[in-house]
Amino acid sequence: MTFELGKFDMYVRVVLILWNFIRGQIKSCWNVVQRVFSLFIEIIFICSFSNSADVLTSYPCPKICGCYQGNLEEETISVVCHLDALKPGLNFSVGNTRVSSILYLMCSSDGPYSEVSENMFISLTSFIGLRIENCKIPLMSGRFLFGLESLEHLEIKSAGTLKMSDSLFYHVPKVTHITITSSHVTKMPDLCQSSNLEYLNLTNNDIHSVDLSGLDCENDTILSELSTVILDKNSISKLFKRNFRSTPYITDLRIADARLSTIEDDAFSILKRLVYLDITNNSLTKVSPSMFYENSDMQVLGLGRNRFSNVHNDTLRTLQDLIVLTLDDLGLDNLVWGTLYSLRALKDLQLQNNRITALDQEVLFNLHVLQNLNLGNNSISDLNSKQHLFQNLKELRFLHLNRNKLQKISSGTFMGLTNIVSLDLSGNKIQQIETTALEDLNSITKLDFSQNILTRIPNIKTCQKLRWLDISSNHLKKLTSASLEGLSNLEYLNLSSNHITTIERNVLLSIPKLITLDLSFNQVKTIHVDAFDGLKHLSEFNIHHNLLKTISKAFLVLSSLKIVDLSFNMLMELQNGIFPDHVENIDLSYNRIGNISEYAIRNHQYLRRLSLKGNKLTTLSKNALSIPRNLNKPTMAYLADNPFNCDCNLIWLRRKIGDISMNSGLPMVGDIYSILCFGGYEIRTPKPLADVNPDNMLCAFEAYCTNTCTCCELDACDCLYRCPKECSCYAVSNTSYVTQCSNRGLNTLSVQIPFLTTELSLDRNNISDINSKSFEGLFNIRVIHLDQCGIKTLSNYSFIGLPLLDILFLNNNNIQRITNGVFSGLWNLTELHLEFNELSSIEDNAFMGLESLSILFLHHNNLKTLPNSAIRLFWKLNDITLVGNPLSCNCDIMNSFLPRLTDRSKTFPDLNVSMCKNARFRKQTTVIYNLASRNCAIIESKKINHETYERWVYIVISLIVIVMFTPIVIYGIITILYSRRNRPVNQQTSIKGIYERVNLKAESSSIV
Repeated sequence: MTFELGKFDMYVRVVLILWNFIRGQIKSCWNVVQRVFSLFIEIIFICSFSNSADVLTSYPCPKICGCYQGNLEEETISVVCHLDALKPGLNFSVGNTRVSSILYLMCSSDGPYSEVSENMFISLTSFIGLRIENCKIPLMSGRFLFGLESLEHLEIKSAGTLKMSDSLFYHVPKVTHITITSSHVTKMPDLCQSSNLEYLNLTNNDIHSVDLSGLDCENDTILSELSTVILDKNSISKLFKRNFRSTPYITDLRIADARLSTIEDDAFSILKRLVYLDITNNSLTKVSPSMFYENSDMQVLGLGRNRFSNVHNDTLRTLQDLIVLTLDDLGLDNLVWGTLYSLRALKDLQLQNNRITALDQEVLFNLHVLQNLNLGNNSISDLNSKQHLFQNLKELRFLHLNRNKLQKISSGTFMGLTNIVSLDLSGNKIQQIETTALEDLNSITKLDFSQNILTRIPNIKTCQKLRWLDISSNHLKKLTSASLEGLSNLEYLNLSSNHITTIERNVLLSIPKLITLDLSFNQVKTIHVDAFDGLKHLSEFNIHHNLLKTISKAFLVLSSLKIVDLSFNMLMELQNGIFPDHVENIDLSYNRIGNISEYAIRNHQYLRRLSLKGNKLTTLSKNALSIPRNLNKPTMAYLADNPFNCDCNLIWLRRKIGDISMNSGLPMVGDIYSILCFGGYEIRTPKPLADVNPDNMLCAFEAYCTNTCTCCELDACDCLYRCPKECSCYAVSNTSYVTQCSNRGLNTLSVQIPFLTTELSLDRNNISDINSKSFEGLFNIRVIHLDQCGIKTLSNYSFIGLPLLDILFLNNNNIQRITNGVFSGLWNLTELHLEFNELSSIEDNAFMGLESLSILFLHHNNLKTLPNSAIRLFWKLNDITLVGNPLSCNCDIMNSFLPRLTDRSKTFPDLNVSMCKNARFRKQTTVIYNLASRNCAIIESKKINHETYERWVYIVISLIVIVMFTPIVIYGIITILYSRRNRPVNQQTSIKGIYERVNLKAESSSIV
């Protein structure tokens, strides 16, 4: 057995050795297979990218991003990630692909601060671009860009207040373009090792010196590839030659709007290849004559908007190749022409906003290749046509002479300008343009004569290529067909702000290609029905701010019309069939339209906007705004600022609130929450339509006959409810009738109020007196509104014969006194408003008989005390207001007032803020405080008596409760005792056993 066991052990060992060997081989082979498969997948991906437009399905895009195909020829992928902020745990890994990619990290502009890790981009070896926008990054460490070994373009925008480690760019040796803008950068990292850097943009930061831009290299390091440096919108106050010792090959340098005040004389001498220099909008006070001596290759120079007012003649002498020069807004005078004499290659010259008064013929003759000359906003008063100033400017295409002091354009002024395409003469004082003054402008396409004093359109027949003409803000009175003759290519015509009164027949026939016509701010009263014949291409027509009262059918021939603005005219009505069917935008706002015909816009299936704001619409039928159904795009209507009477005719409009349906056959109302109701049932002051209950949108009527009336057809019928023409009447129900005469300019109550009226509104009129015959026969009235009527006097028995009157509004008037008999007979009155009057006297029995009164408003009057009848009402009133009265706090006057006042003040908070006006008491303190703090013996005794009375009331109530509940308690006790006595024996035994066991247990516990 020993031998057999040894032999078996040997076999086992051999098998284990073989198994380990085979497993190792399998594992090694599997690794090879995995590598081959990965390589195969990558080859397939690259091949599919090269041969197919659909590469995004196979690109290993990060889960938090979206990947988009770039240019197939360049073979790039854009990886776009929208985030709240950068976080250390974010993974932008896309695998080890060979496809060039660009990563866009877009953070939320109001997101939190970002936290970045050192190895965030460690696996992005194929990425050539990185753009980070709106990510607030406090610090970028030296290893922030580690892993982006192929990075060429870096752009960081709006990064908060960004600080960067000096070694940030050491790990991106291939970077060629760096843009860091709007990030409050004060110091850039070292860029001296970025030997491939070509472009550096640091716009809108806080850099105070060029030395802090990362380009101050030691050991004579030269960034030979760097050609563009942009430092606009920083705080670089000084510029020295040493700032460019490491960047001598810059061709494009921009330091505009950077608070630059000083430049060393030879600061640019080392930049011999400089082609583009922009130092505009700084604080420079001088420019040295030798500043540009070494920059003979300069082609673009921006010096405008600084603080120097002259340029030496030698300053620009060496710039023979200069093409663009800006000297705007410097206060330069005529001496500037001497500086420009040698600039024969100049094509663009900006001299606007200076003090130039005359042109130099010799200098302009030398500038023979000039294409753009801007002399706007100077003081030029004469172009001296005899000198033919522009004769040699054959290449000139744009000439700006706007905002000068020109008064006349003579013949020969523009001689030689055969290639000019745009001439701006706006903002002068030109009264006359001679007939042949513009005859050489054969190539002109744009003419601007606006803001002058022209009384007629100048002769421009020879300008046959003209496409844009502006003669707005002149003194034109008449438009004739001859004035536009020959302008067959004209597309834009602006005649606004003139004095044109009529658009005559066929006046625009000679400009058939016109697309936009502006006649706004004129005095047009009439448009001839054939005025627009031939304008088949007119798309936009502005004629707002005129005097049109009616619209003729002249618009119907405008088959291409899409936008028409007729706002701020005097139109009274919108009729059907006025505009062509293809119109898209109709503006009729702020006219006097009070009526719209039914189906006025029914055929306008392309209409997208209709404005009827600010008109005189009091009602609007549903059919008036009917539009075709099943439109692809919504139609918006605007109806605010109209004096709508919100009755039953506008219920359809009220139901449009919250309705966004496009297929209802009605437009959506874009300003429905701004629509106000100026009239209607229960509407006395303007009220938003959205706040009006549709159930209360009742229609007024002229006559109403009750259900039981049998004489409705007769004129003299007692049960026929006729509404006076000065008022609006509503039947709320068979027993409730409202007559509204609010704000109708009534001076007296001579209006024949229907006898069935239950609520009468007379507020906001000019009714000064109320007497006993004012409401005679109106015995059904329950509510009367007489507020804001200017009432001064209420005669005795003013409301006699109104036994059902429930609420009376007399507030906001000029009532000074109320006598005893004013409110006689109003025994059902529950609410009386007398606030905001001038009441100084109320007789003692003025409120006598008002047995049902529960609400009395007397605040903001001149009352020093209250009548006894009012004080007696305190026990019945549910609400009383007294604040704003100069109440007296004298003990003798108020001795019967304080007990009620102190008790009711808990119910009426207003009493706790009513102020005393008696000099004996402290100022600005409440009535209760002053009265309670005085030694008023009578008042205190009454308070004690009252407290005793309350105590006796409580005792009586307690005795009644005891008497009521005593029999119930006795009956309960007897029932319980009787039930125990008749209980079964076994149940008693069990109860006794329980009792014994409890006692036994208690004894045991005590022994323990």
